[in-house]
Amino acid sequence: MSTFDNAVSINPYFQITDENMEAAKGFLTQFCDLVGKNEPGCLFYNFTFKGNEMCCREAYKNADAVVAHLENCGPALSEFLKVAELLRIEVHGPAAELKQLKEASVYDDIWLGVWENSCIFSSTLEDDTIN
Repeated sequence: MSTFDNAVSINPYFQITDENMEAAKGFLTQFCDLVGKNEPGCLFYNFTFKGNEMCCREAYKNADAVVAHLENCGPALSEFLKVAELLRIEVHGPAAELKQLKEASVYDDIWLGVWENSCIFSSTLEDDTIN
């Protein structure tokens, strides 16, 4: 089985005002440190910008790793939302993993973009792990 077969990706989008941009960017290192030190189930985690809109591109090995991420970063996210407005969240993954997240009450009405995988191709890495 590939590392990516049960992977769930999350793409939250935020609007950040010019006045709050510096403060918002100050949180990014904190988020990356929290994820890097505490989340072995994270496949990748980074931030992209288009003007005043920011996207956090993140993926996890499975639903359990998503739950661990939300528990780990929840307090920091609450603080971040004081300087950024959540626009939407997209969640992509296999039906079974999405079902597990829904049953765990991880996502609610704010997660308007839930996308189920229908065809999967995974590139085979030499040792099938992500460093």
